[in-house]
Amino acid sequence: MIAFQNHVQIPKRSMEWPRETIGVCTCDLRGTISSKALQYPSVDFSDLWSDADPWWTPDDRESELHINDRVRIFLNRVFYSHKTSYVGVVTHGGLTNAAMRVIGHRTYSVSTAEFVPFLLEDTNARTITSILSGKVDM
Repeated sequence: MIAFQNHVQIPKRSMEWPRETIGVCTCDLRGTISSKALQYPSVDFSDLWSDADPWWTPDDRESELHINDRVRIFLNRVFYSHKTSYVGVVTHGGLTNAAMRVIGHRTYSVSTAEFVPFLLEDTNARTITSILSGKVDM
């Protein structure tokens, strides 16, 4: 979720892309948007495609290539679809590890409950190409 807690003037948006690794584990099953909207009325959930989780399945776990691709799409959207200079991202370790892989950061394994701050600056003004499709889709 892109959010700044307790700041009413800063937009808060929930996005489908920056999620934990998807599939098999029920802890990775996203709650319904209707229930989350009641819990968090100041968050914009319009980027989410359906009330129920469209990606989670009980018998298929997302591969490292797929989570890397999902992170790539997320980073492209953050850099090229937002009109702001600063964006805060709160997410899970699986996505943080994938983001580090996608940007070429050294190998680092995020521990449970660990907070990992890192700053990304767009210096090349180019999108990140998909590992799976070879395309730049945002």
